[in-house]
Amino acid sequence: MQRGALALGPGDGLAWCEMARGLLLHRVRLEADGRRVAAWQVLAPTEWNAHPRGTLAQALAALPETGPRSEAARLLALAFDPCVDVEVICDA
Repeated sequence: MQRGALALGPGDGLAWCEMARGLLLHRVRLEADGRRVAAWQVLAPTEWNAHPRGTLAQALAALPETGPRSEAARLLALAFDPCVDVEVICDA
């Protein structure tokens, strides 16, 4: 799995790690004295996967037009992120 870190400036850094469900990204900025966190941002695999142009959206768009789409959609969502509660509503 890939991982790494990058200093963006004094007291400002970015770190990433490839997880089973995708990329986990953290950005941290320390206060000027370097003793406390001033800002911390996390971008989790769920946010990448569930983005409207993410891998889950692409997989859902590739489902065949016929057949049990709602069950296939539910299974895809669970496969991408089993930690997220999923409800599939289809326009029939």
